[in-house]
Amino acid sequence: MALTLTTVTGAACTGLTSPTYTMSQQSASATEKLFTVSALGGTQTGVSAHTNELPFKVYSRVPARFKIPGARSQTTGMYVGPGSGRKNEIVLGCVKGVNLLDGLSGYQYDTINGQLTIRLPAAVGNDAEQIAAFLSLFAGILWANASGIYQIARDGQL
Repeated sequence: MALTLTTVTGAACTGLTSPTYTMSQQSASATEKLFTVSALGGTQTGVSAHTNELPFKVYSRVPARFKIPGARSQTTGMYVGPGSGRKNEIVLGCVKGVNLLDGLSGYQYDTINGQLTIRLPAAVGNDAEQIAAFLSLFAGILWANASGIYQIARDGQL
């Protein structure tokens, strides 16, 4: 799998100055990888690296075998039969432990969970430029709007 994380530079976000995250790979297989944040850089007052109580980890998962499309119809040009319309899913997720306000839930800790699921049509394999453009835009939106997304998560308002 092509996902390799060593040091990640975080996006600008309210309260964080030049954030960096040192990653440690915990496990890997042909279809899954798990990394934890072992150290923090920049100014991140009050933020913790990975612990059992407050996990800070990134995971990735792909199918064991990508699905292929069915046969192409000679009359319509559309894929038909077994496999047509099936999607291949690539998952990238992040988990961060948080401290809860005292007395509200009976628990001291919980986690924030975020997951990006990319669903590719079974027949998309020959259009690499379109896949690259999709990922470039999507990552750029997240990168450029980290502070705004943080404010939405904090206040619940668009």
